[in-house]
Amino acid sequence: RPDRDYLEGVVGPASERFLGPRKSGRLFWDRWLQEYHADRVPVTVRVERIVCWPNLMCESAPTVVGALRPAAPPPSQAPPANGTGPRVEVQRAARRLQRPEHRLLAFMDTDGYPFVLPVGVSGAGPEGIQLNAAEGALPAGARRAGLLAHSYRAKLLGLVARQHTGWLEVADHAGVHALYSPHTEQGFRAPNNKTLLLLANGLIAKQGLRRARREGKFQSAGAS
Repeated sequence: RPDRDYLEGVVGPASERFLGPRKSGRLFWDRWLQEYHADRVPVTVRVERIVCWPNLMCESAPTVVGALRPAAPPPSQAPPANGTGPRVEVQRAARRLQRPEHRLLAFMDTDGYPFVLPVGVSGAGPEGIQLNAAEGALPAGARRAGLLAHSYRAKLLGLVARQHTGWLEVADHAGVHALYSPHTEQGFRAPNNKTLLLLANGLIAKQGLRRARREGKFQSAGAS
């Protein structure tokens, strides 16, 4: 059940700092955005480590704040039962990943914490998407990994995101080149207009809440 005091006293003001004043009006906006604003699940993250490089491509030695990184790279993982090859159309996925401004690869580090690195897309073929990163950034071996391409802009206008789960193979011991086999894909593009964005957000929230109730997964404490 959402904590109303937390949503109104903490989440609301924090979001307005980046998204601008909340759109309101009893005749329409308050009703339309009711589920969007009210039915949320706050997530608190306790940061154990921050790894910071001198540039955005994560080149050269990083500075570590907090717990030290493990000395050994993460070992390879067992392949999934359904095979490691691509399960979505690779060429199309590669084209879509190249359009947004940023690409991030995430995998589990040796100590179980997520590790995120910027990567580039250098090509694609039947076997998967070819990725490249800063020298020494990618651990050798094979593992599950997530791949996200996004363009975030002020107030979330025109936001674009493409995301995959899949299988990463790094045979290059220099840690520069990798082969990524996408297994799932999702994506969305937000309108580049604040009013259209809020109309879409309100509709998606209403539909999602209605579906969750129908499936017995959610009981609201305040929204109707």
